[in-house]
Amino acid sequence: MQFARGIDALQGMKPGPERDRLELDLQVGRGSACAVAYGHPAAETEKAWRRTVALLRDYPDDPRNYWARRGLSAALSAQGDMVAYAVIAEETMELARQSNDAAGLCVAHMMFANLYIYIRATLLNQSDPPATRPGSTVMVHLADRFSSPAWI
Repeated sequence: MQFARGIDALQGMKPGPERDRLELDLQVGRGSACAVAYGHPAAETEKAWRRTVALLRDYPDDPRNYWARRGLSAALSAQGDMVAYAVIAEETMELARQSNDAAGLCVAHMMFANLYIYIRATLLNQSDPPATRPGSTVMVHLADRFSSPAWI
């Protein structure tokens, strides 16, 4: 992919804000392109979004924070990794609250709504007793933690 070539070309650059800006542009494009070409659950898609989120940690006011976190959450959701999804949702909510960014708050609330729907569907659509279900302890913990009115 062209994005990968661009990212490889940056390896010779001195680390700093300009290199980060260029890599961020490429990683956001790469994450989006990988999601379309390979699907949200693909390892390449997740890798691009994880790198983007990692770069953006130094730039909390960059509006791409919410696009990247939404991309990563889509990858994690598609993989069924709801524990990691919950972590990124919580980080996104905290970032949006700290910055008081309306768009960020919308993204964070959407992530929590999706998490809540997944948890409810998973817990309610099981016929086995909770103690016998794989991952049930995690799901109950997530339900207890994130289904309160403070998060929804």
